[in-house]
Order: sequence, then C-alpha cells, then structure tokens
Amino acid sequence: MAKKHQTLHNALFNTASWVFSIGINFVFLPYIVARLGTESYGILVLILAVIGYFAMLELNLGQAMTKYVAEYRAKGDLAQVNDIIGSTMLLYLLLGLAGGAVIFGLADVLATRFLKVPPELQETAMAAFRVGSVGFVLTMLVTAMQSIPWGLNRYDVSSRVTMAMNLLTTLSMVGLLILGYGLLEVVLVNVAVPLLGVLTYMVICRRLLPGIRLRPVFRPGPLKTILRFGLYSSLSRLSGVLRFQADRLLTGAILGLSWVTYYVVPFSLVRKLMTVTYLVGSVILPVVSGFQGKQDHKAIVALYLKASRLITTIAICVCLPLMLFGNRFLGFWMGEEFAAQAGLVVTIITAALLVDAFTNIPSIVVDGMGRPKVTGLFSICTALINLALVYPLGKALGVSGVALAFLGSNLLVGPVFVWYANNRVLGYDLLSLVRRSYLPPLSAGAAAAVLAYLLLAPLATGMLSLLAVMAATSTLFLLLACFTGAINRDELGQAVEYASPLFARFRLLSGRQP
Repeated sequence: MAKKHQTLHNALFNTASWVFSIGINFVFLPYIVARLGTESYGILVLILAVIGYFAMLELNLGQAMTKYVAEYRAKGDLAQVNDIIGSTMLLYLLLGLAGGAVIFGLADVLATRFLKVPPELQETAMAAFRVGSVGFVLTMLVTAMQSIPWGLNRYDVSSRVTMAMNLLTTLSMVGLLILGYGLLEVVLVNVAVPLLGVLTYMVICRRLLPGIRLRPVFRPGPLKTILRFGLYSSLSRLSGVLRFQADRLLTGAILGLSWVTYYVVPFSLVRKLMTVTYLVGSVILPVVSGFQGKQDHKAIVALYLKASRLITTIAICVCLPLMLFGNRFLGFWMGEEFAAQAGLVVTIITAALLVDAFTNIPSIVVDGMGRPKVTGLFSICTALINLALVYPLGKALGVSGVALAFLGSNLLVGPVFVWYANNRVLGYDLLSLVRRSYLPPLSAGAAAAVLAYLLLAPLATGMLSLLAVMAATSTLFLLLACFTGAINRDELGQAVEYASPLFARFRLLSGRQP
C-alpha cells in the first residue's frame, strides 16, 4: 500500500472491522443463544460485561502508547519506543492481574448472591467466572499489543487481527455447541483466542519494527509519561459513561421505565451509525503524534483542516437522512405508536451527535499534541452540564427534554472547546477553520436538505422506499459536497487511485481481464 494512501487505508480497515463484528453477531447470534439457552447465554453476557467494566482499569493507556510510539518513532528514537512499550506492558500486566484476581475472588459472590443464577447453573457459573478472570488478563495484554501497530500507523494490521479473532471466537463457539459442549467450553474459547492474539501480535510487531522489545520493564520516566497522559485521557472515557449511561438511569427515575425505551432505542440507532466518524477520525492520532515528534506544526494544522472538513462531511452524510426522515423510519420500524413518543427524540439526538462530531478531530489533534488534560476537562464539563439539565428539562418536557439536555450540553461546551483547541492549542484562527473546513459541507448539507424534502420525501411511502429515499439523500449530499469543495478533486483522485487496483483484482478473480 502506497504511503500516501495509508491514512485512507487505515480508516477503511478500522471501519470494516467494526462492520464485520456487527455482521458476524447478526449471522451467528441466534444460533448461539438457541443452543446455549437464554440463561446460560445470559451468564456469558454477564461475564463479558464484568470483564468490560473491569477494563475501565485500562485508564486509556493504549491511546497513550499509540501517541508516544508514533512520536518517538518519528524522532528515530527506538530506545524510547521500547521504554514506552515496556512500561505500558508492565502497567497493563499489573492492572490485568489485579482485575483478574478481583474477578476470581468474586466468582462465588457473583454466581450465588449478586446475580440471579438458577441453582443448577451456579457451579458452572462460578467456574466460568474464574476462567473469565484469566481471560481478563489476556484481554488487557491484547489491548496493549494492538496499540503498537496503531502507533506505527498500521491500523489495517490491527483490524485484520481483530476480525480474525472475532471470526475464530464465533466459529469456535458454534463448533463447540454443535458438538454438544456448553457454557464453560464457550468461556474457555474466549480465553484461548486472546492468548492466540497476544502471540500473533508478538510476531507481527517484530516484523513491523525490527529491534522492538516486547517485555515489561520498569522505567520511572516513561511510566510517569504514560500514566499522566492515560489518566487525563481517561477523563474523556469517564465522561462517555456519564453521558451515555447516567442519563438513562435518570430518565427511568424521573419518567418511568417505559420512557427509557423511548429514549434508548433512537439514541442507540443514531449513535451506532455515528460511530463511523470516530473510527475514521481516530486513525490520524499517530500521524499527528509523528508530526509533533518532528516539530512540524504546519503539517499538523494542514491535517487538522483537512480532517475536520472530511469528518464534518461524513457526519452530515450520516445525519441528514435521519434528521429529515428519522421519525418516519421509527414509524415503519418500531410502529406508529412508538414513533409518536420517540420521533422527536431521534431528531434531537441526531442534531446533538452532529454537533458532537465537530469536536472529534480537535480532540484527536489535541491529544496527539500531548494535551489530553484539555480534552478530558472539557469532556467532563459536557457530562456534568448534561446531567444538570436532565432533571429540569425531563420534568418539564418529558423524554424530549432529556434529549434536549444532551443537545444543550453539546451546544454549550462544543463550540468553546473547538475555539480553545483552535486558538490556544493550535494557534489557528477560528474563522479560517469555519470558512475552510465547515462551510463547504454545511452549505452542501443545507442545499441537499431542501432538495430532498421537496423532491424525495413524497416518494417515501413504505419501508423499502423510505430506505431508498434516505440513501438517495446521502448520495445527493455527496454530489453537492463535490461542488462546494467539501470533497475536492485531489481527494476524489486519490480515492479512485486507491480503488483501481482493488477493482482490477476483483475482475481477475471473477474471470475477466482488467
């Protein structure tokens, strides 16, 4: 892969990995649930959930390692790269062992007291939690190892390994269930595959960077650097938990359980679709860090402007059909009664996540420049304002008020953060950013919205026609984006140049000459 296409290559593979995981679950999940049974599958889900919550111990150290591996590699300092990797692996190992020990020790309590596990499954559940504790240690090590290719600007490599691990895990689970095995063996698979993942990454990383050392080491300086970055960066993760989980609890407490459903279903729909903006944007972190290592500020600003324009374009492409037709989609998908209660929610949440998308690239660039404290503190402010607004707005306006609280917190903090990142961290004029990166996609979005509403909306008479209209709206926007400069000729040319070998290979495989 040509170096000039590496960022595009990374973005596509990072997104493909996410799509592949969803597809695998969609195909095989019904069979796994049917063969395990709802109770045993519930135990499996809870084991994975406990591992997931304990993974909060990770403190975002993987992002820290990505940033500093990229920065020191750009400086040509392999010794510092090895110190960063070794120090981070030591932290992951210690945190993994601590978390694993807690999970192992709580296995009895979780299986017999805390969770409502049927008596006949309690012994199996205890054994499964204990096996899962080993899986937690290995999962932490996989998280550490996958950050190394990211720091080397090879997201495509990590994505391939992730897809292979997901496929192997799922097919092994299905195979064991066909052979008549049960929950404990399925949990063992979820331990064995991460172990194989660690070994795979060890081989791959040595090929990607000759001279790399993959062993835990104690180095006070790098440990301090990694911990400082990780702790501030983890504020953003904590903010995400508060913003995306606590409001649901408050909704249930203020309005009742049924209203949680009316809030969560549209929220989850929009959030899953908007995940693509983070997956695409996150791949610039090692690039920014590399430029920071070389002290190339002009290159950072140029990348910042381009990435901001393209991520804004992607975000509008995803959000525009939902803002125009989200209510109708809910009606066809969940029923008219559901849409009557949640239709406004999907519109408000779409607007809120579109606003949030404007902070995506500034956050990544600020982190890449070694200022995670800025990103973390602004994220916490957003979460606290959201929680402060939920109660009064929820009481006054119901579930739509809860959605407005989320939108309001983004509107209050997001523009201030973008200004601060621009003027104080990057030293770049905010109006120039708006003119060069935001106006082209926004003008295309406004034009596409008017045309879609006038010309396409009347054609949406059923679910299939509505999906076609929503796809046509996004396509119309992308065409207009090419005219407004949101997507320029060079980028279109690079996309064609990147895709041409893929199409040629496909024609060869299908038996036709290129």
